[in-house]
Amino acid sequence: MHPVIRIVTFLVFTLFVAFGGYAHLLFSLVVLSLFYLLVQSIPALWSSSWQMLRRMRWLFLSMLVIYLWFTPGRVVLPLLANYSPTWQGVQMAGYRIGSLIAIVVAVNIIIKSTPKELITGALLWLLTPLRVVGLPHERLAVRIVLTFNMISEIQYEYDLLKRSNSASETDGEPAQTTESGFLQRLDQLGELGAKLFTNVVEKAQQRAEQTVELPQESSPPVRQWAWPVLLAAGFLAVRLM
Repeated sequence: MHPVIRIVTFLVFTLFVAFGGYAHLLFSLVVLSLFYLLVQSIPALWSSSWQMLRRMRWLFLSMLVIYLWFTPGRVVLPLLANYSPTWQGVQMAGYRIGSLIAIVVAVNIIIKSTPKELITGALLWLLTPLRVVGLPHERLAVRIVLTFNMISEIQYEYDLLKRSNSASETDGEPAQTTESGFLQRLDQLGELGAKLFTNVVEKAQQRAEQTVELPQESSPPVRQWAWPVLLAAGFLAVRLM
């Protein structure tokens, strides 16, 4: 499948999942399952998706708390009165968290099945119409390329700092403190984030100017546009059922 078609199909998928209902969410799970079967030759695809979702666990937890206890509606546990979550909150939390999980998994499929050079070229092709209204789509494409490059560098820097902290904790004496393990973990994450931010800023200031080559992507075959159209038709059919 052409990279442009992959991105357009992903945008159609995201649009229907984000603004649909539970029927669209269930249909998206079927689509993702079929897609995973098609690209099952890609190594560690399932594990990479799990890692992405695991990193977002605190976001999911915060969404769960906000929706369950701050959404007005019929209470789940009448004995708790105002301290009880609501059924409307349960429904909204389930849908929003499920939609976000589906979109993250879809993003992982795009990243793992498409080289970043092809993704950049496809985005540049899709942004070309902005030239008609005078917007510098090349600059936006350059920023996208630099962002892709920095993501890998930041991930590498984060892994180095994490291994360094783990080694220092293993070799050093454990600190005597009355804080709970949870608060200690928060302190460690805060310290790690501060070090990572400092290192990234220092490297950005020391980085010399570099030339960025924008990949040129050819137009996708006309027949492949049937993929996003069929996906949109599938979501619309589910909505009408």
